[in-house]
Amino acid sequence: MIEHALNVTTREINQFLKLRFDLNEEKAILGSLINQDGTVSIQDENKLILSLIDIQQETIVKNGHWYRDVENRKTFKYPDLHLNLYLLVSAYFNPLNYLESLRFLSSVISFLHAKPVFNNSNTPGLLNTDIDKLTFEIYHQDSNSKNNLWSTLGAKYMPSILYKVKMLTVEDVNTRQILDGIEGMILDKELEL
Repeated sequence: MIEHALNVTTREINQFLKLRFDLNEEKAILGSLINQDGTVSIQDENKLILSLIDIQQETIVKNGHWYRDVENRKTFKYPDLHLNLYLLVSAYFNPLNYLESLRFLSSVISFLHAKPVFNNSNTPGLLNTDIDKLTFEIYHQDSNSKNNLWSTLGAKYMPSILYKVKMLTVEDVNTRQILDGIEGMILDKELEL
């Protein structure tokens, strides 16, 4: 589910950039900035790199229903799990193309500002998936948090923006217990109160 949400996002950004700049190549790549051994993971320069940097449980809608009605019976399942993704969009461009990197990064910001919600009606890639919608909002970081992020990633700072992508819902697909519904009641008339 996470991989599908990020693939759809990358595809949508690439389609937008291709139309806007009349490109044949894909400028947005889904991946990490740095390999586990500390080497740069992207071989091509002049790309926008989309990286998942955190997953967080959405606690506002944390309490869900444990029992669900299915054909006059109750089924016991764990409540849905709601997740927010933190997506870093970085401009990995040759230093001589610094202004170009800002132009492409600005275009992504413009695109996600104009289309902050991906759903089944405006994003064909979400059809026939478990994803109802994805909502993109800029996630602001102060200087210390940004410095910590780039240190953790093991990379040098490059022009970038961080988005909070709300929210993926993970549903428990296993039925834990089935409880038959009440079909009728017989009252004992002899019962005194």
